[in-house]
Amino acid sequence: MNLTGLTKEQVETKIKQGKVNRVSRGKSANSIPRIITRNTLTIFNLVNVILAVMVALVGSYKNMLFIFIAIANTLISVINEIRAKKTVDKMRLIAEQNPTVIREGKPTQISQQEIVEGDLLVFSLGDQVIVDSKVEEGTVEVNESFITGEQDNIRKSPGDQLISGSFIVSGSCKATATAVGEQNLVAKLESSAHTIKTADSKLFTLMNNIVKYISFALIPIGALVLWARFRVEDTTTEVAVTSTVAALIYLF
Repeated sequence: MNLTGLTKEQVETKIKQGKVNRVSRGKSANSIPRIITRNTLTIFNLVNVILAVMVALVGSYKNMLFIFIAIANTLISVINEIRAKKTVDKMRLIAEQNPTVIREGKPTQISQQEIVEGDLLVFSLGDQVIVDSKVEEGTVEVNESFITGEQDNIRKSPGDQLISGSFIVSGSCKATATAVGEQNLVAKLESSAHTIKTADSKLFTLMNNIVKYISFALIPIGALVLWARFRVEDTTTEVAVTSTVAALIYLF
């Protein structure tokens, strides 16, 4: 068991090998332009725009209020999803801190991004375990509820593993970093959160299909209603169009 830590040469070698605690902060799968596009280019909005254009062409602007409801609905959906995206992107399970490591037999403070695989870290009461490590000397109790959901404190002795993201609640120890960067458990959890996708339920898929079928059905229905207004009721173009649009909105 080496308690003098790594030498300067060993640290430089680890860095050249890429075994350093640097994590690329990924973003959630949906970009802001993609969120805006997905919520704007929908069948519901397309139908409402077509109906609004029909009403505008006959000059009945006072009957176009329904389009503002569609716009408001789209804005609410976009804003809520962008807020959720930003919350996920900001999620960090490891707090920024300057841990103490032992290198060439001397304790020194470094940034957590400078930790390399094999570094000998010093943990004490209140510290958060930055990288997955193995206890070499000392005994501590850790709280892993933040990661595993386990509420009870767990005693860790030499040879036991410390999970990144857990907290030291008593004691102190020296531990060797066994995983750094993307290999850490906490980094994998963050990556999963950034790329998670919700699966549509069968009911949600069914409702989407129903909306699509109704939207396509509105085309022949609208044409028949408009024809009826002109041929049967012998009314003006404005009245025929606005009444047809009102009927279609009710159906939709």
